[in-house]
Amino acid sequence: MITLDAALAAAQDSQTRKPICKIVSKENVDPIPFDGELLSTGTLNEQYPQARSHSTGRLFMAFMVGPDSGHDYVLRYGYTDSSRTYFTYVDFPLADNHVGGEVSVYELADSYVDLIWEETYLGTRYIKYRKITVTGADSDPAVAGTIFTVDSDDFFTGPAFAKLPDDSYVLVYGLQDGSDYRLYYRTSSNFTTWSSAAEIDLLSLTSTNRKANPSLLVLSSGAAWLLFDYVESIGPNGEELTNIYYVTSSDNFSTNSTPAALTVYTGYGEVAEHPAAAQSAAGTIYMAFDRVVSSLKIDKDSTGWTGTASPVSNMHVDIANQKLYVVSSVMGYGVKTLICVVKVDLDTWTIDKCWTTSSVPAFPSYFSNTMGVWYDAYHGAGHYVLVGHANGVISVLDGKNDTIITYAFYDLSAYGIAKNVTWSPVGSGIAMTIEKAWIDASSNKLYVALTRNYTFSACLQIGWIDLTQSGPAYTFTTIVSEDGTISISERMGLTSAYGWMEINVNAGLIIVSMEGIGSDWKGSLRIYDLSTGGLWKNYTVDSNPTFPYRGLRRGVYNKGFIVGDFTYESLYGQADNRGLCIINTATDVIIYSRPSWESVNDYGLKDICLTDQEEYLVAADGYGIALFDGAAWALYDNNNLPGLTPTGEDNFTNPVSYNPTTRMIIAGHGDDYFDNWSGLVMFSRDGYIRQSSYITGTLSGTVWSWNSIAPLVQGFTDYAAALVFDPDDNLYAFWVNQNGTELSIKWDKDLADFDLTPYLLHGEVVERSSSIDPSTGNWDADLRFSCSSGHLFDTSNNSSMLKQYLSKGRKIEQQFGELISGVEYLEPKRVFTISSDGELAYESGTYPTINVECETPRKRWEQIHITASEYYETTPELIIADLITTYDASKTSADINLGTWDNSKTIEYQFVDMSLADAVDLIAIHFGYAIRDGAEGIIGAVKITDSGSITRTYSNNTKLFKATPKNDLSSFINQWIVTCEEKSFTELLMEEELAAEFAVSHRWNTGTKKYKINYTQGNKTFRNPRLDVVESVRSIMFKLAGDTSEQLIDSSHDEANQDLWDTYSEIAISSPDLTAMLAGAVALLAASYAIGDIETEEETIPLGSYTRAFATWIALNILASTCNCQYRIYGQPVVKTRRTLQATSDDSESQVKMGQVITDTYTDDICGSVAEGQEIADFRKMVAINERKRWASEMAADLHNEEGDKISVIHPFSSQSINVFLTDLKTSYLASNAGENNGYFKQSFEGWRA
Repeated sequence: MITLDAALAAAQDSQTRKPICKIVSKENVDPIPFDGELLSTGTLNEQYPQARSHSTGRLFMAFMVGPDSGHDYVLRYGYTDSSRTYFTYVDFPLADNHVGGEVSVYELADSYVDLIWEETYLGTRYIKYRKITVTGADSDPAVAGTIFTVDSDDFFTGPAFAKLPDDSYVLVYGLQDGSDYRLYYRTSSNFTTWSSAAEIDLLSLTSTNRKANPSLLVLSSGAAWLLFDYVESIGPNGEELTNIYYVTSSDNFSTNSTPAALTVYTGYGEVAEHPAAAQSAAGTIYMAFDRVVSSLKIDKDSTGWTGTASPVSNMHVDIANQKLYVVSSVMGYGVKTLICVVKVDLDTWTIDKCWTTSSVPAFPSYFSNTMGVWYDAYHGAGHYVLVGHANGVISVLDGKNDTIITYAFYDLSAYGIAKNVTWSPVGSGIAMTIEKAWIDASSNKLYVALTRNYTFSACLQIGWIDLTQSGPAYTFTTIVSEDGTISISERMGLTSAYGWMEINVNAGLIIVSMEGIGSDWKGSLRIYDLSTGGLWKNYTVDSNPTFPYRGLRRGVYNKGFIVGDFTYESLYGQADNRGLCIINTATDVIIYSRPSWESVNDYGLKDICLTDQEEYLVAADGYGIALFDGAAWALYDNNNLPGLTPTGEDNFTNPVSYNPTTRMIIAGHGDDYFDNWSGLVMFSRDGYIRQSSYITGTLSGTVWSWNSIAPLVQGFTDYAAALVFDPDDNLYAFWVNQNGTELSIKWDKDLADFDLTPYLLHGEVVERSSSIDPSTGNWDADLRFSCSSGHLFDTSNNSSMLKQYLSKGRKIEQQFGELISGVEYLEPKRVFTISSDGELAYESGTYPTINVECETPRKRWEQIHITASEYYETTPELIIADLITTYDASKTSADINLGTWDNSKTIEYQFVDMSLADAVDLIAIHFGYAIRDGAEGIIGAVKITDSGSITRTYSNNTKLFKATPKNDLSSFINQWIVTCEEKSFTELLMEEELAAEFAVSHRWNTGTKKYKINYTQGNKTFRNPRLDVVESVRSIMFKLAGDTSEQLIDSSHDEANQDLWDTYSEIAISSPDLTAMLAGAVALLAASYAIGDIETEEETIPLGSYTRAFATWIALNILASTCNCQYRIYGQPVVKTRRTLQATSDDSESQVKMGQVITDTYTDDICGSVAEGQEIADFRKMVAINERKRWASEMAADLHNEEGDKISVIHPFSSQSINVFLTDLKTSYLASNAGENNGYFKQSFEGWRA
């Protein structure tokens, strides 16, 4: 039952009531940093926004638009209605061929509005003014003109304008006087005549350092502040260290304070520019400025990264979802293993998630403990990420759905990886190795290239796996089959990190580049037909002397051209081949483009990718990141972008990517061995990244205190913000958004709450419903209402300032209440989420209204997927709370109050591959509860029972409108069987089968050695192992030297860790160590040369020769005593199983009446005993019996009631009391139209007659 204010509670029993309804639209999170809305989608090149608040309650603003297609500019003025619900625009076109610049607006003393702007024409810069009404009409008489002019070639900044406390006006701007930069001001008493320019006293600052972007703020105290950016120092390459400074004046700038810094940046890689400020009614100053940075960085120290290093081995941009997927693996000396894979949100430059070999889900541990995870060898796409291992294993991460599927071409059961790819390897011999892999997201295909060596040649196999296969076995379809037709040197040029492969589906090509990595090895570039696998082109220096001798290191295909980099070669007539190699595949003509930034032989060109403008982005080790458009080169490095990397190094050897949405370049830098820093950098191809940031200042006595800097906006191409407070003290921001080369104005406001109550449509019902499904524990709720002025809430109406308040996902707080003696009393808030943008239609002759449907926030849990939760062993209340806070980022422990449940006890469970909603309901219904979003948005629990206490008693039917007995949700089931599995395992020994196979080379000097054999077959747990010797250790020399033996030792139970018991055996191979015998044979061989022949009368006996032969025979047999032993271990598999248990609950009365038993069988995954199963069966019986006797009523609304309550009502005929457990509750409120009397405030409920 809901607890109400005493006055409101008393009103629920009154016959005379004045119901009210309040609905508020709210932000789900802090609106700052702003995401923003476009002011308009119909014009190009909007910039220089300025905004103010008018004494009439309106907001007004101005900005410059242009140039348009005709090179013309328009000064656009906008104003709102007094309620600030929509913008209306008035355009003031500039004269033909005049170029518009900065704009300033202000309310004048007579309530008119000033427009001051800069425009240039034919070498002259004009500072112009115009006086208009707040609605954009010229004053009467018209007031317009030019304040002053300067040479347009001279440096100029501003203008900034303000009305001073004495109703005079000041104009501030900046000029360059020789080598000095100065700020000037002019004053006016009437806005039409202006004083001559006077210099603002900034003598404490270096005169030759630039002062720019002046901005004026007049405080409520009357003091005038002038803010500007100031170049504190200039670096060796012209880079500037800029901070925001300010001065104050109380005498119209005749004098001013000493300049003081508001920002304190100290390096050239991060500076501050373009200040703007506004003061709240409470006196707080909000100062916005552009935080200008050379690049954004992520490394091992970034939040969300797992691992002690951060070299970038592979990466790609998921353009559709604006995510960056990065693979980090060991790239320097040592074992090439996986570190982690991260997903980066490109809008916020934060890590969304990190996957490792121990995350959930996880990559195989094989990737982190064995060498073979090569860098720049596996190409992902979309939300698919590849991590491969040369030894025939490749994993595909679906970053959107958070799943990992591993494809194994060979059996690696010893490492927990079983073969699951069905394929036919090309040729025979040693195992093939995975060299390169490529994802084509459009066709959901994984392409894999594998190779192996023969004695004098090698083979290459390329094929694909359909990623939509459900498994557990996956088919590999071969396209290219080169069996012994490529050389070993070519094959070696594709292994590890050498060479590259591209699958170009649009061109229908497979491109394989094999580098020449030996001293004189030649590279090749082979191009195959994607559909047939046939070889179309094979470029080598032999077939085309202009082809790079050692082939292409990396490359990319672009409309018939292959462009790539290569290892510089000074020999073989190739000394003039430098830079990028450009191959025309139609004509086979090959040319080279040499970078322009330096004259060297080797430019360190490494990775390469293609931009959306068909330019080539290239990592240049030791130089930076190069951009080649087919004709000209541009270089980005720590010289022209100071702070591009934290250490100032330009060691870009890693992959590069490009985000066309934001024109951002993303590059990996450094490895974990050679370089001082490894990680990611993102920077703009247009120069510095500009993002509006802000600080706030509060006055304590005479001292202003400033908080830390924070982003004002979310985007990294959003800058030049203007701030204004409206009469209700809500902060608005207007700024420039750059999308590629297009500039637009965006806006937003720090208004967390918007009261929709005045817009609620009379004559249309506000309806709030909630329900519990007692059989599943699912709770649901919704809210429906309609608003007038539908056009203002239309999300497609860019002129409206209210468009976002009824948009999908917006938070809604709703309350019913009563007006009692002129005072509003409201029930606790109910929280909802707007399901979809409000529904409206524009029809001729009809005023637009909008219909809104809202759902409970927990409805989103149906779309939150749990791949695998932790293994829980605690009470249900704690499990549910942890599930919610872990998987619903919007919830904290403060949002949850589940209480202590009647039958709470510790359970063990892990949730795998299910939604958060299903996980919560699974636990809740097991204990007979439902989980709901309760009052004030607090998540609570409702016990589903027919034996609860009465919460509200109605002793008569004065509030009753209608009552109906029901049983439409009932069934004829009269027996409930619950099955479950026993918690403890029962072990079974199965018939003997193969547990493991083992082959080893036992050498002549090995002697006695034990070999540990892990069981790799079946479930990998076996007892009673038996050894089957396929090939023995015995050889002639071992037999001559002594005994040999092979013995199986079942020693796993010696392990302290019982998880290792019965998972392995040891084979002890004992043989003589023939080292001493070999030494004797060698000594005998040496001595034999001193043994002469024995002469007899009959013959000459070559004793020395015989001795040498014998010693040689002995030595060779010893050296040949390396046995390839092979064994099989058989054992009885240990199978652990849980017994199936069953509990039954009967409705005997129904069974007798119907003369039959109708059974419902339910499996409970949490039960572990018959007793627990019986509780579930009895609960299901209780629910079914009560569903046969439901009661529905309609009555005057009582705000005490909520679903889960048990109320007592009076039967309308028998006058007997009926207790009803409420499962469904709907509260309806209708405000009458003017002149009508059809309003109501009522509740409809359903429930069990308990």
